[in-house]
Amino acid sequence: MDDATLELAVARITEKVAHLVEPDSHADSHADSEEVRTLEQTVEAWAKVLASVVYIPLSRAEIHAELLELAGRFLDAPDSELSTAATRAGVTLGRDLKVTPAAFDELMEWFVPWFEQRGIGANDPHVRARVIARLASGYSTGVRERLFDEQSAIFETARNRRRRDQEKLLLVEPIVFRRLLEAANRPMAMLDRWGRFMDLNRAMRDLLAFGEGEPDAMLEDFVHSDSDCARVREVIDDVHGGEPMHVEFAVAWPDGIFKAWVRGTMKWTDGSEKCPARICAVFDDATADFGWRRNLDNVVNSDELTDLPARRKFIDQAAHTFQDANRDDQTVGMCAIRIAGLSRIGHDLGADYANRVVTTVAARIAGAISGVAGASAGRLDRDTFAVSLTDPAGVGEVVTRVSAWLSDPMRADHHELTITPRVGVAKAHPGDVTAAELLARAEQALNSETTVTRRPWTIVTDEATEDERNQGRLISALSTAVRNSELSLMYSPIVQVEDGAPAGLRVHVLWRHPVHGERFVDDLVETAHEIGLNPPICQWALQEAALHASAWRKLFRQSAPFVQLRIPRGLVGDELLNERIREILIESALPPGLLHLVLPGPAVRDRAESLVTLDRLGVYLQLDEFGTAFSRFDTLCDLPIHGVSIPAPLSRNLRLGPDGRIQRVAVNSFISLATDLKLSTQLDAIDTVEQFQAARLTTAGFAHGDVVGKPMPEEDVEAYLYDRPNDLPHNVALVRQRAL
Repeated sequence: MDDATLELAVARITEKVAHLVEPDSHADSHADSEEVRTLEQTVEAWAKVLASVVYIPLSRAEIHAELLELAGRFLDAPDSELSTAATRAGVTLGRDLKVTPAAFDELMEWFVPWFEQRGIGANDPHVRARVIARLASGYSTGVRERLFDEQSAIFETARNRRRRDQEKLLLVEPIVFRRLLEAANRPMAMLDRWGRFMDLNRAMRDLLAFGEGEPDAMLEDFVHSDSDCARVREVIDDVHGGEPMHVEFAVAWPDGIFKAWVRGTMKWTDGSEKCPARICAVFDDATADFGWRRNLDNVVNSDELTDLPARRKFIDQAAHTFQDANRDDQTVGMCAIRIAGLSRIGHDLGADYANRVVTTVAARIAGAISGVAGASAGRLDRDTFAVSLTDPAGVGEVVTRVSAWLSDPMRADHHELTITPRVGVAKAHPGDVTAAELLARAEQALNSETTVTRRPWTIVTDEATEDERNQGRLISALSTAVRNSELSLMYSPIVQVEDGAPAGLRVHVLWRHPVHGERFVDDLVETAHEIGLNPPICQWALQEAALHASAWRKLFRQSAPFVQLRIPRGLVGDELLNERIREILIESALPPGLLHLVLPGPAVRDRAESLVTLDRLGVYLQLDEFGTAFSRFDTLCDLPIHGVSIPAPLSRNLRLGPDGRIQRVAVNSFISLATDLKLSTQLDAIDTVEQFQAARLTTAGFAHGDVVGKPMPEEDVEAYLYDRPNDLPHNVALVRQRAL
């Protein structure tokens, strides 16, 4: 049961009891408590109760001081602040004082009569009910946080113990280590100073999926990602000092798919006449440990389904933001958002449907607050999200936008769902309240009636694909992909139609997702910008591609290729992006003409004036979707563009007739139109030899597609540009084409 539900249940029960009990009945049942007349005496009685039923690693004086501060919060707080004081007190009892449930029950038996005798909340029985409920929910939160901290400490202790076990095996002489290696069931190996395997046992071969015929294999050949390779290389470079070095990394199957997490210890051993110098290494399969830690981190810090911060991390982030706002003397705001109807969706349609709704809701909330300075979002529990704001003047606007976006129907398989959001808002000066307290106020302000009697969906006929079902989750995780070094650039060739010579390289962003594997993200980035998200992927790709292109410029000089990137529709004309492009050109020293930006047709038509800035920078602007999404040919002369792209639906119709001449299709007319306007033409989706042959009979300048070459990593580009495409298996098609 989440804290909000617990609070609601306890408050309702307490209110009912308060109405059933006569006003003076509490005084009769606790007449003996009248003997405790001072605050000091009351706190001493509480401390005695706790000491008798639970061990607390504090002295009696320290316990007394903690409880005295706790009681003082209630006495000093006005009725409007009592719930906040109760939450803080509950967290203190559960997390800091480590009070057990039994001790909490005992303490509540003393606390409630004292609470009533002091007249706290006497003007409103509902206030007393809420305070008791918040004390209970705060205690629940405190216990949960304490357990998380203890579990994290247990994990670190276990990891350190395993490291010590590995270090013990590395203290023996090299000859003894070799004998241990041959007999042990534990993965062990010996490496040379560069990390090349000299010897390894069967357990190590199984862990790495090490083939029998792999001479001169390096340890880093088996790692999963570039970041793993960097960690391994750093340890191998530093281990020669003689001290044991620890490393954790992921290894992959031969096809590059993740296989296991590995934890290891390495130690350099000086050589002798009988034994050359080497690195002795002991490893363990740590996949289960990493899975356990990831689950713990997800519970504590991140929501696994949406990748949004969980309650604890969200509060910590908001606290840091509030500190900055406090220095600037700003007022801050907190919104709690509950999705009504989610439980019924899960009950009637299944958990998968409910999860798809949650990921879509997370993406829409993130989109609604994108561009709002100091705003962040988190997922508190199954159906509750939160947003922190440092611009309270815009709270109303944000709440309106969130409600509108969430209320817009969403599709999940063949169901159309309409979600009803309930929003609670709280504002305060950050110096007067903590982030947790302000969030508690926002949750308290939520409409408590969340029962949905009508079915929150209708039936539609279309079927969703598996990719569409995962799209919301992936879009939500886009913003962290750059931070986690999960992205890399791939380049596919663009060639001159006349002779097939390399002219440029189209940029693709490859995402190595830890769960969903490898995929290109062009469609996800476009969708993210359409719904209002602004992941920094486009800016990152521009910077990386410009640096690569600048390096190729130094190598190949006048024959250096241009790099071509597609700008998402939502970023076309964005002044901040234009300024960033200017900075990137300066930082990379790349000639502007080698940066080609492909712009979606409708966006160019709507924002033509804003493209003048890029044109003045000297950047090459290319109009995409020419002849399909863009059809306002009467405006072409007024647009600051230099070329056009013929999209796949048109270029795929290119073919030769029986007489060897190109068949007359619509694409010919569009190519001729562009040529007449002195615009260069690029044919996309040239995937067959016949298409390329037909393209040579047109006036098109460039071609791009599978027959030209498939995406390659940055390290393969240099070999391709040196005109050795036969060295690259994914460019064999280009070799065949040139032979025609």
